[in-house]
Amino acid sequence: MMKKKEPLVIRFRSHIPPAYMAQFPPGRRYLAASPSEALTIIAGQPDDYGICLANPPEFVLNQLKDRAKKTENIILFYDLLPKPEECSTLSSFHVMVPSLCFYYFFRQHGVNAKLVNLLSLLKIDRIERTKQTEENLPSRKKICLWIDERLIAPCYQTEIARVISALLKKYHSGLNVIWVSEKKRHFSSAGVHLLRADNVGRIKEWQKANIILTLGSSFQSLVSLHLQFLSRGIAVITDDRGDHCEWVNHLFTGFVLGRKGTCKELGRYLLRMLKDPGLLQRFHENGPLLLERVIQTGNETSTGQFGHSS
Repeated sequence: MMKKKEPLVIRFRSHIPPAYMAQFPPGRRYLAASPSEALTIIAGQPDDYGICLANPPEFVLNQLKDRAKKTENIILFYDLLPKPEECSTLSSFHVMVPSLCFYYFFRQHGVNAKLVNLLSLLKIDRIERTKQTEENLPSRKKICLWIDERLIAPCYQTEIARVISALLKKYHSGLNVIWVSEKKRHFSSAGVHLLRADNVGRIKEWQKANIILTLGSSFQSLVSLHLQFLSRGIAVITDDRGDHCEWVNHLFTGFVLGRKGTCKELGRYLLRMLKDPGLLQRFHENGPLLLERVIQTGNETSTGQFGHSS
């Protein structure tokens, strides 16, 4: 019996760096291509060959409409929302999304999208810490906060840096901050360790964090990313825009920041965590527990019943 050929996966845009192993669709090798390159590659494939396109631009979809109607084997995956006016071009395609927020967006714009069960597809494993890895970890007496500028909207970055610097001046003995950047940055406070963005994928430093901050665009899905963190017992600080808090439950697996005074809230919650070490330990335990319970119930959309803690 011939083995079924894997579909061709072409990725166009996403704000999630590959180092975090949270690409959508998950678990697939993919090609990164420009629109013209993608069309050339697809044109060379037989009509019965499966094709998956991640965040395809409208130009590509317009060129593939006829093929999609004829073969029905082109699947679109979105972890980055298209413009509402682009949705009119999607009627000929199968559309898959990673979150309820994205599902409702497409439905509201007349697109019959389907929600992907990420827990069954993502390669989510508890990280095995070798002796060498443990030696590289920050002191266990300190909280290790991970901040990657690529996961933070530019409008927040300067103020977050101020909040972190002010906090470290008073609590440098209890907090370690790893700050990932594609450009040179300077922090006067001790306790901030700068890391070049191109090193993240090579050394998987993010897996050593206790808590990770994500404040990206509301158009970018963070569900796949947050599932990777929570499965490893890494707490998450995020906001309530888009699908960002769909799996991050406030005071259960992390903190959800409001839309007003976001950076001030960040400072208050970090201070609370520093003063109550048991809080982070509970987050560490609750992340994998939440995912395990959802898997057991077989209902990926019912996260709320496990998520509210007083």
